[in-house]
Amino acid sequence: MKKSFAGVVLLVVVNLIAAPSTSSTRSASLYVPAEIVFAGAAAVCDAEVEVRWDEDDPLLIQTWSQFGGLSTAGDLAFFDEGDREVAVLYPASISFVPDGQKEVRKGESLRLKLYWLGAPQFPRSGRYYAIATFSWAWTSGKNVTFRTERRWINVIKKEESEA
Repeated sequence: MKKSFAGVVLLVVVNLIAAPSTSSTRSASLYVPAEIVFAGAAAVCDAEVEVRWDEDDPLLIQTWSQFGGLSTAGDLAFFDEGDREVAVLYPASISFVPDGQKEVRKGESLRLKLYWLGAPQFPRSGRYYAIATFSWAWTSGKNVTFRTERRWINVIKKEESEA
């Protein structure tokens, strides 16, 4: 019994290691305001992301026609200088059903608005950084997740009496 269980476990591990990858992670650029000034509980932060594609097979990115432009859905996380994540308020829930797609060929770049519904709740003024991730993209039947590097932001939290 022990030998057959060990054999099954070994077979599962070998299959997991040898299985073809169904996704990959690539880098992207993030564009956010250099400064956010707000009063109240949460801030509004618009963002854009840009990808450059250097693979032979084209990349298809699912898109949304939202907020006066072409967007891709993703998430934006904020961190303080001590790498502590800032809470994000999600006041609305909208179904993420894309209404289009954009093809990016080898050597091309594409810049899109980031469609996300969060509002960061910065606890105080200071320096913070943002990182975006989005994965509504495919190439050769594989999902591609994009993640950006840190983008630093100065946050100024005003008292509501100052606003």
